[in-house]
Amino acid sequence: MRWPSVACLVPLLSLVSCGPKPGAPDGGSGHSEDSEYAEVCGTPGPHRLLEFAPGERLRFKFGHERIDDRLYFITSTGPLQYPEPSETATVYSTGLCGEDRRRIADGIGLVFTREQLPGVLLGCRDLLDGPLFVLDPAGIAPPRRLAPAGCRVGEWSTHGLVQVVESAGDLGRVLFYPYPADLDAESMAPVVLAEAIQTPHYVLHDDELFALDPDDNLIRITVPDGEITVEQPAARGFKVSEDARYLVWEDLATADDAQGSPGDLVVRDRWTGVDTILAAAPHSLSIGGFSSEEVELLQLDAFGGGRLIDLPSFVTTEFPPHRRIWHRFSDRQWLMEGEDGGWYLFDPIAGAEVFITADPGDVQRATAEFMYFERRAEGAARTDPSELWRYPYDGGEPEQLAQRVTAWDWLSDERIYTLVDIDAEGLGDLVVIDPETLEERRLDSRVRDLGWLAWFTSIVENDTIAYQVLDGDRSGVWIVRPADE
Repeated sequence: MRWPSVACLVPLLSLVSCGPKPGAPDGGSGHSEDSEYAEVCGTPGPHRLLEFAPGERLRFKFGHERIDDRLYFITSTGPLQYPEPSETATVYSTGLCGEDRRRIADGIGLVFTREQLPGVLLGCRDLLDGPLFVLDPAGIAPPRRLAPAGCRVGEWSTHGLVQVVESAGDLGRVLFYPYPADLDAESMAPVVLAEAIQTPHYVLHDDELFALDPDDNLIRITVPDGEITVEQPAARGFKVSEDARYLVWEDLATADDAQGSPGDLVVRDRWTGVDTILAAAPHSLSIGGFSSEEVELLQLDAFGGGRLIDLPSFVTTEFPPHRRIWHRFSDRQWLMEGEDGGWYLFDPIAGAEVFITADPGDVQRATAEFMYFERRAEGAARTDPSELWRYPYDGGEPEQLAQRVTAWDWLSDERIYTLVDIDAEGLGDLVVIDPETLEERRLDSRVRDLGWLAWFTSIVENDTIAYQVLDGDRSGVWIVRPADE
């Protein structure tokens, strides 16, 4: 198993020649007939989807969207910072090859769609907070305010938006905004579901909101009727599995408050109503990973060990000492990071581990057969280029895949694309690398760091790479497809 390239997710349905023609990456007027590019949108080389005005660039990491055969981009002329001010943002739309460019809106910093309102282009002035707008795909009507909430994914339920508004201290009111029957005629008006919950942590799952009330009761609020049920008194630090079958919390009734020690860690199967103590007080464990299949309990020390508890069987597996889990591939194959800087493959059933490497660097990806490792010199910064190596788990020799990578990804034939020779502006050469020969082939220049722009590749496919160029008249959003080997 291996990850598919994130550049291979959504089809480019149109291959007509459209949009402005690019100059060659080396500054020439075009590409030779025997160039190493495959055709994309009728262009035998890089093809520009969106041209930038002077001083314009894409807005940070957010803001791309696709609805049917239209692409949506957000540009900015403001300072490169996070969060970016939305005052300098502009939303553009084009066809799949850059044709029929439209200016949709100004001052909108985030665009997205939601399955609850299919086909509707939504936007927010800020990235996560602030009012929700409906955008006109034609760009004729200005954005219309729909609700004062809705910019966060976790605010959307089946029947409407759920927003927690801070009222005093760490308390907030729970508001519900029903979806309007007619988006063109109505805005969303709130209904109060609860006057006070603790704001640091709450979980919305479909039509149920789990939260702590001011008296430390773990409660469940149903949407849209607002019925409140106490799931568990005297609780803190709770989590909810993704299917809402399991609740796990710390039982304050068993905690020694005088010493500040934690109470029992308890999990409830809401389907059967059975509670099970995962760790009895006093203990030094915290809740780590939690899903509908397992609970991970970790020592407060990062390499202090812990245990993994299977659900619903409650079979428990102890972590080996001085290790922490990076990924579980199966019940017998865990990739572990060691406190000594080494990497290990652990078989919890046999209680055995295999040493992989202690080379300096970072694991970037892993499959059940290989670990993909960015090897770098001692003391090198994470932003410096790294060697890319593939380490097998069977004791075989590691294989070098690239002499230098920064942010990188795969094409479907396992060639690698990345940026090299990045300058102080974060601009470099986009190259494709043959892992068999380590040969680099340059595709374009003055390309913005792909780690900064990796999200954008999700709107193209067929080994087409999307990227941003900042280079005078060539500035804009481009796509390119390397020729097959």
